[in-house]
Parts: sequence; C-alpha cells; structure tokens
Amino acid sequence: MLGGNADLVLLIVIAWSIQEEVDTTWQWAVIGGLLVGLVSKLPFYFYIPLFVITAGFAFWLRRRFWQVPVISMFLTTVIGTALIQTATMLVLQFTETPFSFSEAFGFVILPSLLLNLLLAIPVYAIITDLARSVYRTARIE
Repeated sequence: MLGGNADLVLLIVIAWSIQEEVDTTWQWAVIGGLLVGLVSKLPFYFYIPLFVITAGFAFWLRRRFWQVPVISMFLTTVIGTALIQTATMLVLQFTETPFSFSEAFGFVILPSLLLNLLLAIPVYAIITDLARSVYRTARIE
C-alpha cells in the first residue's frame, strides 16, 4: 500500500492497555517505544513519549467505554497512528528532509492508518486472549 506501514508494536501496546486486568500498561508502552526507536532512523528515545501518550489515551478511553472496548481500540488506533506519523513528519521536516506534506499525508499517513485499522481487530483478539490466559493463571496461583 504505497508508502504506508502497519505499526504492530503500537497496536499491541494499545490492545494491552485496553485490557481490564492489566496493570503494566506504562511499562509496556515504554518498552514498545524503545523497541521501535531502536530500529528507527530517528533517535531511540523519540517514540517513548508518543507510545506513553497513546497508552495513556487508551487507558483513559478504557474507563469511558468499558462495555465496548473495541471502540477504544479503534479510536486509540486512529489517534495514536496520527500522532506518531505526524510527529515523525515534523521531525523529518525539522531535519530538513525534503518532502511534501500533502504527498506524505496521502502516501504514508493514510495508508498506515488504514493498515493499522485493518489489523486492529485481529491484534485485539490475540492480545485479549493472551491477557485472559496470563491473568487467569495468576489468579489460580
């Protein structure tokens, strides 16, 4: 899809943050941001605050839409993808990397958003199953 890419780490952090039983949201947001930062050309610390803000938004939405967590997943995916892609474009513009914002929006941000939205439900289902099995095992012991 043109220049867009799916951000699976972001989707996993969002899905994990939405789970009711989970109390390690912030740690995984920092770890996810650090992992993405380590493989990115941008400074390794660039993604950490963006992932923490996105996880905080997911945590906040979880309390607002507690009966329909899929809505929280979709809204946080849209906001998180837009935040990360826009911040990345701003940093690239600041470092004088030549590109057009309209082309970046049409060829990178929108395709990335579409891919993330398409993968949001499968990632949410897998992470929900994982969280249930992890926290069910913790409750048994």
